[in-house]
Amino acid sequence: MANTTAILSVLKTPAGKSSWRHSGLLTFETEALGNSDEEFLRFVPAFFNANFDSKIRSLQSRIAILRTDYVEYMGNYETGGQEEIIQRLIQELKDIGEFIFHKFECKRIFDELFSKQTISNLVIYTNDPSIPWQWAYDSEKDVFACERFAMGKIFMQEVNKGRGDQLQSFVSRNKQVDKNGQPLVVLQDKSALILVGDWPGHINEIPKAAREGDLLKSTFRQKRFGEVKLIKGNDVQFSEALRVMADKLKIIHYSGHSSEKGLLPTPDAVLSPHDIFENPRALSANPVVFLNSCLSGVVKKIWEQEASLATAFLASGACGCVVTSLPVSDIASEKFAIAFYEMALKGESAPSIGEIVRLIRIEQAQDEEIKNDLTRLFFDYYGDPRTRLEPSRIHTIRREQTSTYKDKRIYQKLKSTLK
Repeated sequence: MANTTAILSVLKTPAGKSSWRHSGLLTFETEALGNSDEEFLRFVPAFFNANFDSKIRSLQSRIAILRTDYVEYMGNYETGGQEEIIQRLIQELKDIGEFIFHKFECKRIFDELFSKQTISNLVIYTNDPSIPWQWAYDSEKDVFACERFAMGKIFMQEVNKGRGDQLQSFVSRNKQVDKNGQPLVVLQDKSALILVGDWPGHINEIPKAAREGDLLKSTFRQKRFGEVKLIKGNDVQFSEALRVMADKLKIIHYSGHSSEKGLLPTPDAVLSPHDIFENPRALSANPVVFLNSCLSGVVKKIWEQEASLATAFLASGACGCVVTSLPVSDIASEKFAIAFYEMALKGESAPSIGEIVRLIRIEQAQDEEIKNDLTRLFFDYYGDPRTRLEPSRIHTIRREQTSTYKDKRIYQKLKSTLK
């Protein structure tokens, strides 16, 4: 099968007062089937139904240790003599990856996925963001899942009726398409919006964030974006621009500080997920959102879209979000962002977003300046990895990505299998 996509669907369901069960199923799709509602190729005998509670607690403890060790390492990054420490950190991450590979009832699934060269994309379709499937590590081939596949996560979520109707209006299946199934709706005035939170003059200033913003502004203008707005340290202006430019935005980029409260354009200002979610105008051009800041991909409450940055943007109409799962370094994250747009804006020859993220990981592993920096493995993509950044078109957003949780076909298949 040429250019096959694997979909690992993992459903978390209650199993008592304080217990949960996880059920999983593997399906495949091929490009040859196009974008029809019946594109699922086949279900394979790779189903599991197990209690992961204790394993998830152990996993989260391991990740917390990795995070602490990595932050300490990055604080001393420029002092030299850190080779032994970075090797220990790499081994910590590989141990986490092997734990996911072997202990979450998926060894059989991953054996099949990693062994088939025709599988190029892997979609994780789940209602539980606590398991970093992208770090599943095949020790025999010495490769992480996120290095082997173009990966993306699509979250199953409850959607209130009003927002659900709005999301469904973004689905472009019924719009005119070309012979390859790509939408022909052309934007006459594509736009890009950049927000920088570099905190000039502060002890925690990030000079590279400001430089990144300036460079991207120039890049987008060279690519003939109609309006490119760069806003430094002003959450009010950014929120207003987000409202005014909503129907033309193809790229939303943030570079700077963030926290569990939201984006931090200044030390005293917060642009919260709720602020984004409550934007009165939908992002109807389905932009790609890149949140280049530490821990921007943390999803705290899967059922509350306004509780996390990425889900708030997705609920507002973004076709996907490039985010981070752990703290990232300034140098490597800036290089990652610039390389992303260099590839994404190549026009018809541009790879898919998931493939771009994968390729940058491979490139940065060979970059002498940052090869000992694990930042490349901490970027993640929420959305369908097969999506391409189409600056002049409305993106195709898959119905599976926007329909309400209980209507999803994979959910129904898993539920029926459990009976």
